[in-house]
Amino acid sequence: MRPAPIEIALQPRYRSAPSGHWPIMVVPYPDEWLPGWLIRFGAANGVPARALGALLGLGSGNWAVNIEFGLSPAIAGAIETASALSTASWLTLVHPITDKALMLAPWVTVSTSPMGRRQATWLQLCPHCLEGDEAPYLRRSWRLATKLICQHHGRRLIDRCPACRQGFAVCDAASLAPFITCTACGQDLRLASAPRLGASTLRAALMLERAGHMADPGDRAKILSLPLELDPPASRPLTQLSVLMRARCLTFARPRIVALAKTPLPLPQANLHGLVKAYAAIASRPQARPTGERSRPAKT
Repeated sequence: MRPAPIEIALQPRYRSAPSGHWPIMVVPYPDEWLPGWLIRFGAANGVPARALGALLGLGSGNWAVNIEFGLSPAIAGAIETASALSTASWLTLVHPITDKALMLAPWVTVSTSPMGRRQATWLQLCPHCLEGDEAPYLRRSWRLATKLICQHHGRRLIDRCPACRQGFAVCDAASLAPFITCTACGQDLRLASAPRLGASTLRAALMLERAGHMADPGDRAKILSLPLELDPPASRPLTQLSVLMRARCLTFARPRIVALAKTPLPLPQANLHGLVKAYAAIASRPQARPTGERSRPAKT
């Protein structure tokens, strides 16, 4: 007689947040996305993303929005207490305020209708990175609308499951192996093949990424309006378009992207007093003779 199968499930104690530090500590990667790190931390402690938001006071549904666009002291304290890591050690996982205007719109429409599938956006990833990771994690830069390619693999990012064409609802995951499978159909995302891009398109994508890093408020407005260059023009800003539509902008809006990417960086203020002192110190040094030069005999 076969033994009864062992069923693994969350224990009742995880229906309410444990007091103090949680048992397993998970150190974030330097380039990791904050909600993604929290999902990995929860999974290591037996809490799937779907339940994690409520336990940490982040809410339900797409709770990542509640910490990406404003982290309250109470939530920061709850994360610090649970993770046993100081706030300073993980606060760098949040995009700086200057990047928030270029972040993909914080929503995802997961629907069985074709329209819902086309609108799915907000989170993108490189399946080849996930396949190579010892512990798959989501990169912070993948949240930016100006990020379209993985420079390491030379491939375009994907923003939906290749099997069911749904967006990535990572905060709704019931699995304890996050980011590996699609929350809608269970497809192993590491097996997905991201599209290859031509050399000229790759260069345009890199220029757009550079333009995003350098952008001032005026340039950010120009970047957001790049979809107006499409044929036909798209009225929605760049942050509300799928990665496929944003990739089309690389072709139709290339002259504008080149112009934005070539905007010179502001020169630092020159410290004239320091330069004069450094020059004076060098000029006052005794000059050494060139190596191998013979000393001349003194004249009599």
